Amino acid sequence: MTIISGGTERDRRVHILKGADWARSVGTDFWLIGGPNEETAATGAGLRTLDAGGWTAPSIDENAGSGADFLSSADDGPPNWGMGAASDLIQSPSIFGNYSHAYMAQQFLGHIPTELNLEIYAQHVDGTNNETASGFGFVEDGGSIVTANDAMAVIYSDGTNFKCRSGAAATAAGAADDTSWHLWRIQVAAAGIYWYIDGTVQNSTVLALQTDEWPCAFGIGVQAGGSNFLKMAWAHIWYS
Repeated sequence: MTIISGGTERDRRVHILKGADWARSVGTDFWLIGGPNEETAATGAGLRTLDAGGWTAPSIDENAGSGADFLSSADDGPPNWGMGAASDLIQSPSIFGNYSHAYMAQQFLGHIPTELNLEIYAQHVDGTNNETASGFGFVEDGGSIVTANDAMAVIYSDGTNFKCRSGAAATAAGAADDTSWHLWRIQVAAAGIYWYIDGTVQNSTVLALQTDEWPCAFGIGVQAGGSNFLKMAWAHIWYS
């Protein structure tokens, strides 16, 4: 959304560009960028690392980009963070989707948001097992991304297809699982939850919202004993 001020068109959206700042900054858009950078614990504890910003981030593989073709979505190799062992995960503070957080975003948008969205550019390095707690998405307040019953809206592989689940239910099968990089989206509104792969909606019936489980966190991880490993290039969460 834009406003006109002094003849100049201005974007009303405010972007928080570092994950470590999510819980201590006000905005409409929240970004997390993978790869070798100052936010990982591997660079040493400090003011700009995820753990200093309230995240759970016990283990992150930092991977440089390689092997891509110029501007090609069919052959990409972005810098990323890898979850390459059982119990690897990163998870943000629980801040999204409750009224007070949305009300802060309203100050910039000019209206109370009606949707919470997540886009994540990620890869299932291996999706051959039915692992309901290995995935990425939104997590119930106080829960863990690697506990299936704590899912608010989490995308995972059942060993054959991709699905999206909450702590109460799972969608019907989406696309057949693969190991390609995809642009994934989760769209949360009052009517329920939709999810998308590369812009294509995967569920014809909404996944119902759970009550009394907000605010939610963002997370990506591999369950205990799991081997459906994951990589994340970036994530973007926003209100609209």
